[in-house]
Amino acid sequence: MKVILIRVSFLACLALGWFHGEAFAEFEQPAECQIYGEIKSNVNPSFQHINCLLTHAALEEDVPPEIVKGVATQESGEQIGTIAKFNLWSQFSNEGEPKIASDGGVGIMQITNQSSYDSERLKYDIYYNIQTGVKILSSMYDIQTLPKIKDSKRDTIESWYFPVMAYNGIKPKNSPLCKSEHLPECPSIGVKNIYAYQEKVFSKIEEYSLANDQDLTLAKFPFHLEDFNYDSNQTKNIEFLKKEYILTDSVHPSSYFLKNDDKAVVIGNDVNLRQQPGSSAIITKLPKGSILNIDDNFKYDQDSTLERQYVWYPVSIKNQGLKGYISSAYLMKSFIENKVTKVSVNTDKSGSQSIGTPIKITATSEGSGNPEYRFYLRDPDGNLLTLQPYGTINTVIWTPQKAGTYQIIVHSKDKSNTEGSTYSYEARADMSYQIKSKVTKVSVNTDKSGSQPIGTPIKITATSEGSGNPEYRFYLRDPDGNLLTLQPYGTINTVIWTPQKAGTYQIIVHSKDKSNTEGSTYSYEARADMSYTIK
Repeated sequence: MKVILIRVSFLACLALGWFHGEAFAEFEQPAECQIYGEIKSNVNPSFQHINCLLTHAALEEDVPPEIVKGVATQESGEQIGTIAKFNLWSQFSNEGEPKIASDGGVGIMQITNQSSYDSERLKYDIYYNIQTGVKILSSMYDIQTLPKIKDSKRDTIESWYFPVMAYNGIKPKNSPLCKSEHLPECPSIGVKNIYAYQEKVFSKIEEYSLANDQDLTLAKFPFHLEDFNYDSNQTKNIEFLKKEYILTDSVHPSSYFLKNDDKAVVIGNDVNLRQQPGSSAIITKLPKGSILNIDDNFKYDQDSTLERQYVWYPVSIKNQGLKGYISSAYLMKSFIENKVTKVSVNTDKSGSQSIGTPIKITATSEGSGNPEYRFYLRDPDGNLLTLQPYGTINTVIWTPQKAGTYQIIVHSKDKSNTEGSTYSYEARADMSYQIKSKVTKVSVNTDKSGSQPIGTPIKITATSEGSGNPEYRFYLRDPDGNLLTLQPYGTINTVIWTPQKAGTYQIIVHSKDKSNTEGSTYSYEARADMSYTIK
């Protein structure tokens, strides 16, 4: 995006002690914030101006602006040292001096110990201070040792809980739960530590960015005492013993990433649709779940007397002929018109496989942010069987019990699509899969019990289970240890053996389905043996 450079005069730079061999210093600001005027030295810009600067810097670093504004509110909106409470956002004190805390924190984002950045610009250039703070905050998201939210995305507010903590420090004072009576803020062990830095920031997000609406509270984290290890008497960082959390409450993707022609859903109750961005006339009240079309980029509040951190989107409901503005606090991107455009199916084992082999079937879709899948199987007799009804899980395990050619079928649709018949889908894929018979068990017996004298004809019979077309192979290991073939593989399950030498023999039978031609010469699916004595 284009950046406007607004220059401060050389004499002013000298007066402020900024001169480091350059003829001037430069204040930067995004082009869209220029409508609020120049950034003047040692003067806090207007609330709307800072709102614009914070929003732009956040989007530039792919951080939800709600997060950045919450951090800025926590950092610059509370008492610093002996100075009374500032305005909601400020870089300078009422006397025009840069805000510097007792711990060395500088400016609106209270930046400390950042030797790689220009310390003078951090004091006097508000946008540089904001950009630096946002870059630092953004880098916290990628810290691998911090716990993550399952399926987290950068645009989701709740995904920034631990990065926000890290911005202030992963110290015992910021433990999500009161784990020690030595934390002075904690009333008792095990309760939520509402004085933790990230809890304060998230509370401010709810208050200022989510319009302080009790229906729009952020998702709750399922924390337990055993998730964290630390000694509150030490300065060591918290050790995170749990690395991932699953949130069961609805999470909040930032509404700032909505674009022209996106579809959005109203997430509040009886939300005002207004004529202009701000406290203008109300056109109508929209019920929760209303689907709106985003008509343009967001606008900032026109009411300069109110410190509203949210923005306003121009929206329309085309089938009702309605147009107006709605607060970003009450909007979320809608997937109602998303559609699965393509689905594919594959298996973890290539065909063909034998009866009883577990096969994992996986479906992959395109086009929808919230797809569902349904798995069918058409068996060799033409019957259609349901392996798994519609659900968000894209895999299923199938263990075939019958040989033949199957057709694996997958249907997919967006979860919001509840229209059509029971068998409706937005995309379909199928594949053929060959299942072979398999001998699962074989046994062997003789028509005469041992022991028998030399020259006695003995009928050996094999019996198998599992295959409709089994083959058998018979071996004999003689008293000297030699392996003799009585009968090679064939469908006949009996063989006559007339022993010519006394001693103890081992009768061995192999069995497999006739279709199984894979493996070595000695391969089999089932084996059995028995000892037999000849006198």
